[in-house]
Amino acid sequence: MTVVAMTREMGTRGKDVAKILVDRLDVQLVHHELVEASFDQRKAPGRSEVHRFLIGGAEREKPCNSTPATSGYMTPEEVFALASRGNVIIRGWGAARLLHSIPHILSVRICAPLQDRVNEMAKRLGVDETVARREIERNDASHSTTFSRFFETDWRDQSHYDLVLNTGRMAPETCADILIDAVMSPAFRETDASRTALADRLTEARINSLLRNAGAVRTRSNNVYVTVSDGVAMLYGAVRDSGAAREIEKTVRTHTGIDMIQNRIQTVGPFASA
Repeated sequence: MTVVAMTREMGTRGKDVAKILVDRLDVQLVHHELVEASFDQRKAPGRSEVHRFLIGGAEREKPCNSTPATSGYMTPEEVFALASRGNVIIRGWGAARLLHSIPHILSVRICAPLQDRVNEMAKRLGVDETVARREIERNDASHSTTFSRFFETDWRDQSHYDLVLNTGRMAPETCADILIDAVMSPAFRETDASRTALADRLTEARINSLLRNAGAVRTRSNNVYVTVSDGVAMLYGAVRDSGAAREIEKTVRTHTGIDMIQNRIQTVGPFASA
C-alpha cells in the first residue's frame, strides 16, 4: 500500500512531481490545506489571488485520479482516514507532519531556491518578477502562520520529512524516480505494527474531533485529551466534577464504538467526588 505525504512550495513544480507519481504508481492524488475543524477561518491569513487562481486552475484541469479536498480544507481525521485507505498521495500543508510518525508512510518536502521559484511563477502567470516574488512571499507567510498555529513548529524543519528534494538541482522526473525508489524500499514497507500505529492515530483524531464538537460535552472537555495505543484509548485531563468525567467517557464509548477505554480524567474543584 503506497502512501506519500507531500509538502511543496509555490513555484517548485511540486505538482509536476506529484503528477508523475500518480501516473507511474497508479494512485490517487488529493490536494488540500490542512485546517482543524475548530479553526476560525475568519482569522486565517488570507491566501493570495494568485494562489486562488492556481487552485482554481488545478481543479479545472485535474486528471480523473486527482481530487481537491472539499473547500480545500481537511481535518486531521480526514487525513488519517485517507492514509488508512492507502494508494494515495496527499499533497498539502500539514499532512507530512501528521503522518511522519507512521513507519510505512513517506513524508517529503519539495523545495527550490527562491529565484528559481520566482522565475517559474513569472513564466507561468505572465507577470514580472516583482509581482511573482510578492505572491510567493505572501503565500509562504500564510502557510507558515497556519502551520505554526497547529504544530507549534516551522514547516521548513527538515526533521519533519524523510526526504527533502530540491527541484532547483533536479528535474521533477528525477525527483519522482527517487521517491519511487524510496516507496518501494523495505524502509517503507507496511507492517502489522505500522498499520496499528496508523489506526491508533486515526482513533485519536476521531475522539479529539468528538470532544470538540459533541454538544454539551464540548464545554466540559476543554482540558481533556486522549492517547491511543494498540487500540486502547486513554483519557487524560481535569474536569470540575466526576459526572463530567463519566459523561465524556460514555460519549466516547457510544460514538466511537471503542470498548477499551482507560479513564484517567482527574476531578478537581468544589464538585469533586468519588
